[in-house]
Amino acid sequence: MGKKSIILLTVILSVLLISTAPTGCRSDYEASTWLKEGHKLSDEYRWEEAVEAYTRSIEADPDNFEAYTARSLAYRHLGKYNNALKDADRAVELEPENAAAYECRSYTYKRLERYEDAIDDATRAIELDPEMATAYDCRASAYNTIHEYELASADASKAIELDPKMVLAYESRACAYNGLRRYDEAIVDLNKAIELDNEYALAYLQRAMAYQFTNEPDKSLADYNMTIELAPSAGVTALAYANRAALYLSYGKAEEALADASKALELDPYSIDPLPYMVSGYANLLLGQDEEAEADFDKAISLGIPAEYIEETRKEYESYRAGESN
Repeated sequence: MGKKSIILLTVILSVLLISTAPTGCRSDYEASTWLKEGHKLSDEYRWEEAVEAYTRSIEADPDNFEAYTARSLAYRHLGKYNNALKDADRAVELEPENAAAYECRSYTYKRLERYEDAIDDATRAIELDPEMATAYDCRASAYNTIHEYELASADASKAIELDPKMVLAYESRACAYNGLRRYDEAIVDLNKAIELDNEYALAYLQRAMAYQFTNEPDKSLADYNMTIELAPSAGVTALAYANRAALYLSYGKAEEALADASKALELDPYSIDPLPYMVSGYANLLLGQDEEAEADFDKAISLGIPAEYIEETRKEYESYRAGESN
C-alpha cells in the first residue's frame, strides 16, 4: 500500500471514529475544547470572544460549572453584571458546596453594589475553603466600600498571609489604611503592589491619595499622571482626574483644576461622586464665574454634600479671590 493510500485510510478511520463515537463523548470533547479556547481568549483580554467560546462550551455541556464561572468573569470585564450574576447563580446551583461558586458571585454582587450580599457570599466561600485568599480579598474590598476599614484590613492581611504575591490584597489593605488615616502604612503596601505589578493603575491612584494626605504634592501629582497614562477604565481614570483637580485647586491652580474636573465628568457623566462638582464650583469661584459655580454647588448638594458646608467653604474661596485681586 502506497504512502498516499495510508494517509487517506488514516483520515477515513479518524472520521469514522469521530462520527461513531457516543454522543456524550463528542459533547464532552467539544465542551472541553471550547472551554480551553475561552481561557486562551481570556488570557488575551478578548472578553467578547471569550464569552462566545464559553457559550459554545455550555451548549455542549449545560452542566459545565467551570464554563459558567469563567463566562461570569468575562461578563464582569465587559460590564454586563446582570449576565454575570445569572451565570454565578447557575454555578452555585450546580455546585452548592464549591467555594469558587460563591467567590464568583461575591465579586459580581460587589460590581452590582450589593455589598452585604457580596460579604455574605465571600464569607460562605471562606467557610467552604478557609485557604481561599481571593475570597478574603473580595470581602475586604466590600468592607472598604461600606467604610468598615478595620474589618477590611484584617481580611486583606489574611489574603496576603495566604498569598504574599497577591497584588489586589495589598491594594485592598492600603485602601483600608487610607480610610484609617494610616497613610504611611498605605504607601508601604502600595509600593509593594507596584513592585509586583508596575502597570496596576489602582495602586498608583491610591498612593497618589496617600501622598496628598502626607503633604507630598509632587509625588501625588506624578502618581495621578501615571494613573491617567495607564487609563485602565473610564471610571478609574475619571477618579484620577477628579482627585488631581482637587490637588491643583489646593495650590490655587483654578484653570487646571477646572479642566481636570470637567474631564472627570466627561469620562463618567453619570457619576454620583460630588468631588468633581465641588472642585469645579470652587475653581469657577476663583475665576469669577459665579453662575457656573452656583450650578456646580447645586449639583454637589443634590449628591449629598450639606448646603451649610458649601456655604462656609465658598466664603473662604471668595475671600481668597478678593485677596488675589487686591
